[in-house]
Amino acid sequence: MSLPKRSLKFNIPLLYTVALSGGLIFWTGIEKLFLLSIGGDGFAISLNAVVFVAVVLCLDIPTGALADRWGRKHLLLTGLGSLFLSSTVYGLAHSPQIYLIGTILFAIALATINGATQALTYDSLKELDRSQDYNKIHGRLQAALAVGAGTALLLSGFLVEHFGFRFNFRLSMASAATSFLLACLLVEPKQHVYGANKPALKTAIRESFVTIKRNSVLIAAAVLFMVTTAFRWMSDSYSQLIFHDLGLALSLFGVLGFLAASSGAIGRLVSHRFTKYTRPFVAIIIVLFGLVGFGHNKYVILIGLISFYGINQLVQNNCESEIQEHLPSHIRATATSVFTFLSTMLIVPFGLITGIIIKNNDVFGAFKFGGIFGGLALLWWAWYGKNKIRLKSPHSPTGDLIEIEN
Repeated sequence: MSLPKRSLKFNIPLLYTVALSGGLIFWTGIEKLFLLSIGGDGFAISLNAVVFVAVVLCLDIPTGALADRWGRKHLLLTGLGSLFLSSTVYGLAHSPQIYLIGTILFAIALATINGATQALTYDSLKELDRSQDYNKIHGRLQAALAVGAGTALLLSGFLVEHFGFRFNFRLSMASAATSFLLACLLVEPKQHVYGANKPALKTAIRESFVTIKRNSVLIAAAVLFMVTTAFRWMSDSYSQLIFHDLGLALSLFGVLGFLAASSGAIGRLVSHRFTKYTRPFVAIIIVLFGLVGFGHNKYVILIGLISFYGINQLVQNNCESEIQEHLPSHIRATATSVFTFLSTMLIVPFGLITGIIIKNNDVFGAFKFGGIFGGLALLWWAWYGKNKIRLKSPHSPTGDLIEIEN
């Protein structure tokens, strides 16, 4: 029995509110300081970062496969529940060991929410005959998330100064609980309902890798997604070091983080208007990222970093939309998780190398390395994509996309 379309119409506005409230994590700007306040040190901070990446790597693909088999909504609720528990454990932690448990729960949340949300959004739109709007809707969802995250980041320092660290975690528990309750109202789209024909987990994972390997558009998208994700990881992880090395006042850290998040939100919102201009924007990304590493003026570096975040998010939104367009529904969440898994795998050696560079040189040296490495990868992407033409097949009754060489 098919689902009435009128019930699915509420999925998109519900997802907006879920993203906005889920982004209100008020501890993201102060969690490292909190860890130091309960007895942690530099090693504890590094250990949490390594454990976080390891958990995400282990869970990215399995959770995507589970979303395809059990339902996107169920996995989304699992992720939001883990988000609530992570804030709870963090807020109750009085030792680095308990804090580490909170990090594991937060990694579970991140690995679970992303793929399930993208698959649920696309299949809802497809069932409503609006799949062509995915780029725009996905951009708005990410912008709502960025607005929530930016607001929380902007307020985090102020709240700690007036109410203490643990108040931020309590507020985050409330926002995560709100997201969970709103997500309970979502409806699983028919595109995902396959009854007895659902693929086994191992089959779905294997099919996802084969699908990507056989589609040159997905291969190019994988490279672009991996590089832009690595760039975003660097800006998220090292921006505070840049602010510190530039001698900025601590009160400006949250403001600059908010400006970067706002820039990313704008990039996501307008990305659907620039789907034909991805290559020029990729060139702009390389230039802006290079300004951070090779720039000598404080204002040039800050403007480059904030502008880079917006353009990078714009390109990534278009890349993610291209990926969803070329994935079959029954493995959509699994294959989406494969992309994030590959990107996380790249971050591990990339992070180790940049960490060594920072230790022996400075953070700007790490951005120089990242700019050169990423620039070469993106130049390959531009060359590879230019030698492919995507056409509607005249022999295909469904009008499926085929690829021919120039």
